[in-house]
Amino acid sequence: MVGTHRVAEAAPRKDVRPFKMIGLLCAGVPRAARRLEIRDLKGRTSLPLLERANARARHPASHGARQTCDGRSVANEEQRRIWNELNAPRFFAVRAELERSLAPFGHAAIDALAPHPGESALDVVCGFGSTTADLAARVGPSGRVLGIDLCEPFLAAARAEAPRNAKYLCVDAQTHAFDSPFDLCFSRFGVMFFDDPPAAFANLRRALRPGGRFAAVVWAAPRQNAWVELPVRVLAAYLPPSPPPAGPGPFSLADPGAFQQLLTRAGFSRPRVVPLSVPYFAGATVEAAALLLLQLGPAAAVLRDAGDAAKPLRPRIEADLRTALAPFLGPRGVELPAAAFIATAARDASG
Repeated sequence: MVGTHRVAEAAPRKDVRPFKMIGLLCAGVPRAARRLEIRDLKGRTSLPLLERANARARHPASHGARQTCDGRSVANEEQRRIWNELNAPRFFAVRAELERSLAPFGHAAIDALAPHPGESALDVVCGFGSTTADLAARVGPSGRVLGIDLCEPFLAAARAEAPRNAKYLCVDAQTHAFDSPFDLCFSRFGVMFFDDPPAAFANLRRALRPGGRFAAVVWAAPRQNAWVELPVRVLAAYLPPSPPPAGPGPFSLADPGAFQQLLTRAGFSRPRVVPLSVPYFAGATVEAAALLLLQLGPAAAVLRDAGDAAKPLRPRIEADLRTALAPFLGPRGVELPAAAFIATAARDASG
């Protein structure tokens, strides 16, 4: 945690309407299963918003399936709407920056999966397809990779850059029946958003051939990730938060024990969830890092929901955030403490 740094004194605004605190890969989502720990200027926990990372995994909700972009059933209808209508333009604007930040986490998870030449791989919630391309390189020309996502704008960009042995499909991983099984199933920060996690992971297990392997990387708790905690703490000096409603979100699998149990109950064998600590690259300068972090997750939600009331505060917020980021500036740029988990599992050879 980044609890030793302080922001400039400022009285919280009381005339700003409440906002929703949400995570990096789900900014704009109206349902979020988490609370953020925010400390006041003296280091005290001033806002009781510690995220409930395992609530969704322990108490999944099932909803009626609707139709996805290929006409088949989709259970995650709200997620489909959010990513296609709300998040796609924002993420295109920071695509390059996000890829540099997230790439090391994905590489570590692919290493844990250990793809071999000639294998087939499923990339779940593939986004712009960078991890699909990474997998395609690892399995080689004799292998194949299918990237799936609910966001058609992301997939359009991915198809335009697809290697020869990669294809993309707009389907819901929770419900889609795949035509043929895969040797590998992978996800970088994508499996946290399922509306019904037990059903989704059971479906991913079915997508594997007997003996197939699974690996995914997910975020640890927000308080362990300075890219979340630091900008939110700065903003808390100016704008008041409100508790979020329940639902899937980027920290819904932040309890490693609950995640491992979820995989076991979905039918996977040898599930293992291990911590991963990789610096989060936020920008080459404190100015670039401040601008990026204010466009992501909870910080973006605070500013968006505050509306016009946040505009006159923006210069002071950015200045305070630059000051808070300064101790993390090094030869490679601004690198913030970050924590995730890598989960690995398999489908039994017996099926």
